[in-house]
Amino acid sequence: MILYGSLAILEIALEKIKPIYDGHGFLFNSIEILLGLVILILIKEYATVCVMWAVWSIFRESIELREILAKKLHSVLALISFIESLAVIVLSILLLMEPGEHHALIHTYLLCIELILTASIPVCNGYIFKDEKEALEE
Repeated sequence: MILYGSLAILEIALEKIKPIYDGHGFLFNSIEILLGLVILILIKEYATVCVMWAVWSIFRESIELREILAKKLHSVLALISFIESLAVIVLSILLLMEPGEHHALIHTYLLCIELILTASIPVCNGYIFKDEKEALEE
C-alpha cells in the first residue's frame, strides 16, 4: 500500500503542473500510505491485515474499472484488465468472508500478476494506439 500510494503521488506530481494537492488522487494515495504504515506498525492480527488488504484491493479495482469504462485502454487490454479486476474483487470478497492464510496466499500470487499487468498494460496500450495511429496516417 505504501509503495502503491507513493508511486501514484509521484505520478500525479510528474503529470500535473498545478499543485499536487489539487484533486482527490493526492488524498486517496496519502490515505493508502497511512493505511500501509498502520498495517506495518500497529496491526499484529493476521485476520485484520487480511480484511484491510481486501477492502483496499476492492477500492483499487474500482479505480481500474473506472479507467476501463472511460475507454482509456485498447479493447484487448481493457478485456484483460477487466477480467483481472473481477478476479481481484471476487478473491477480495472471499478474503473478507474467510480472512485466513489460504486466501491471503492466493491473493499474494494474484498481486504478483496484478503488478506485472499494472506496469505492462499502459506500455502496451501506448504501443497499440501508436501503431493504429501510424496505420491510419498511411
